[in-house]
Amino acid sequence: MKGFMHVIEIVIISLLVIVVIGQLFRSFPSQSAWDRTQLNALSEDILHSMKAAGVQWTDTSSVEGQLSLLLGGTSIIYDLEIQNLPRPSLWVGCLCTTTEYDEFRNMLTTTTRQWFMLNAMNYSISLERLDPENPDFPLVYDAIIIGAKPDFLEGSQNLMQKYLATGRGIVEIRHLDAAKIDNDAAQQTVFGLEHDFVPISGDPGAPTSKVAFNAAPESRYYNVRKYFLAIPNVSSEPDSLDDFINSSFVFSNFLKQDPVNPERVLPDDGNLERILLEVTGTTPHSPALIVRDKVVKGFGRTAWVSAGYQTGEAEEKAILMKALLLWVSGETLHVTGHEIKNPETAYLIDVIERERYLNPSMNQQLNQKTTFFHPLKIVLSLGYALK
Repeated sequence: MKGFMHVIEIVIISLLVIVVIGQLFRSFPSQSAWDRTQLNALSEDILHSMKAAGVQWTDTSSVEGQLSLLLGGTSIIYDLEIQNLPRPSLWVGCLCTTTEYDEFRNMLTTTTRQWFMLNAMNYSISLERLDPENPDFPLVYDAIIIGAKPDFLEGSQNLMQKYLATGRGIVEIRHLDAAKIDNDAAQQTVFGLEHDFVPISGDPGAPTSKVAFNAAPESRYYNVRKYFLAIPNVSSEPDSLDDFINSSFVFSNFLKQDPVNPERVLPDDGNLERILLEVTGTTPHSPALIVRDKVVKGFGRTAWVSAGYQTGEAEEKAILMKALLLWVSGETLHVTGHEIKNPETAYLIDVIERERYLNPSMNQQLNQKTTFFHPLKIVLSLGYALK
């Protein structure tokens, strides 16, 4: 009997030892957990060290060089993206007629200059015509412009939604009356538009009518207006639209809507913040630019711009098109593109802040200054090449 009790005691003690050892091991993180903790701390240290060193985030070659210097030769791979910063080179498709294509190409790529400056970076937009009679939305393009054709986009809405779900953007430039909105489901599902049957008075095409920006600094669509102000115009570079700035963000009506068949387009969700431009020659004012973001599962951006009946190369319209394409294309710049499995990610908020004179040719004591303030989110992801 005593021998049996001794065996029972040994079994109980063994079980207790197993339980205690198990608890001890559970009290410490696994090697993998330690690795992830170290990676997270390292990614934060790298971002703050680069900022303290005065890195210019818009100088992507320098940023990538510093990351390579810090992490090159190790088993750590990295991916860095800058959010709220447009890609410097955009490839844009144009579902448009040959006449529209020539007009848009002259707006975006002038014969005197194929690039423009923004945030001390060179930007360029390349345009390629697509057949509007056979609409397609290839993912090779960062954004796509749609002109007056085809008359209705409903048959392409599935293609557009798949395209937008990848974080790209679509800009349509066309006159929209009640029939074109009510009979085209894509105007609701893709662009979020509806027709307003409230009658208007006044002539939106009158010489006295003006265009006014509505986007306030707190608006999440404010970047469109900010880019419009910051992109230099060709006629007096590097200044950007002095008259526009000095006249309280109201400028000549370059959209010139048709007074015989005026547009009255509104956001279908009632969110008036989406109206970025209004023509002031009517009562109530006529929206001329309506944007939308997070179109498909939180991704994709769209914009409708009133085309009216005008053709031409108004400089304000050209700069507006550049600003819109920068915005709809997603505003995320991938500095490096390594694919990482189960990365550890850290981010840092920094700003671009530059002061400049509105007209460099004027006496600086009489001139007006403006400050370009633009926040950036720097996201660094780290992982192991062999894990």
